[in-house]
Amino acid sequence: MSKVAITGNTSGTGTFTIAAPNSNTDRTLTLPDSSATLATVNGITMADTWRLTNSLIGSQTPITAWERHTTSLAGLYGSSGMSVSSGIFTFPSTGLYLVSFGGTLDEDGSGADNSVAIEIRSSDDNFSSNDDIVTYQQTQLNSSNARAGLNVQVVLTVTDTSNDKVKFNLSSQLSSNKLFGSINGDALATFIRLGDLA
Repeated sequence: MSKVAITGNTSGTGTFTIAAPNSNTDRTLTLPDSSATLATVNGITMADTWRLTNSLIGSQTPITAWERHTTSLAGLYGSSGMSVSSGIFTFPSTGLYLVSFGGTLDEDGSGADNSVAIEIRSSDDNFSSNDDIVTYQQTQLNSSNARAGLNVQVVLTVTDTSNDKVKFNLSSQLSSNKLFGSINGDALATFIRLGDLA
């Protein structure tokens, strides 16, 4: 027969109480057959938003002009967030992550671009050989000063923080296309840790 043990901490003096709700129905709490730490915030322990430091012109592979978004109430939730080097983002811990990227594109010249896109790319070997498009969105800018808003998102399984990485690309046929960026967050990348791996 399996046993249930509650182990106290000899260094602490607080009392932890398991309280039952006001109910007339019998309930069973089934513990998972694994080691884990109970979440106290619905499983979400990290949320982080990054913005472009300036507007970008033409293709960017990858986009490197990033800084953490800190305007008003924006910023990092959690004790440790994302880090970035040369446009490659590193996750603070393993887990299941929602990654999104979006912004406004502008044809800033006199031509028309039949294929301008934003991409989320991932790798399981720190981009040494694997460089995969996991999602992208493409549009047309058919006239000078035409604009379009694009947004992509994907759920990623991060099992190795040393090798599982992401980056963002801007793909453009014309060198005059612009992806707006400023301290107001015209283009944003958001990372949310949804929970532990199953």
